Amino acid sequence: AGKDVTVNGEVKDDLRFAAYALKLGPNAKIGDDVIAGCYSLETSQGSSVGGTLVLGGYQGLLNGQVNEKANLGVNSLELNGVINGDVQLAVDGTENDDFSPAYMTPMGSDLPVVPSVKPGLNFGPEAKINGKLDYTSPTLYNIPAGIVSGAVTHSEPPISPEDVSQYH
Repeated sequence: AGKDVTVNGEVKDDLRFAAYALKLGPNAKIGDDVIAGCYSLETSQGSSVGGTLVLGGYQGLLNGQVNEKANLGVNSLELNGVINGDVQLAVDGTENDDFSPAYMTPMGSDLPVVPSVKPGLNFGPEAKINGKLDYTSPTLYNIPAGIVSGAVTHSEPPISPEDVSQYH
């Protein structure tokens, strides 16, 4: 756990962390699973996760490779790398002023610089999901052809009674 964590070498088994920012550098080789709770996760091109990637955070910038599946809950996701299994994703995709670095004051005012990821679900030209994509979002995204090898399923998030009462 820490304000920011950079891994740029070999971790023989699982990596579990909680931080403001995590970066897997180009030489990061994680032997099995990565379980992350953070504001920002960035995986560099050349990095690899040997097992499953589990992310709960504000944003993810995935440029590396995940050898198994990914379970992601984020506001902003940009996939430029490869996920070799199924992807289960919850993505809000809205500009959310209530969750910004300014609200992370318990960590201090010297927060590390993180890349800016456009809200929602975004794909780069090298993005590939070698499995199915099952995502929950208020937005229906246009998934470019050739990115997902399996089925793509979209679900809208459930509406709570409190949300419904706002409209009556």
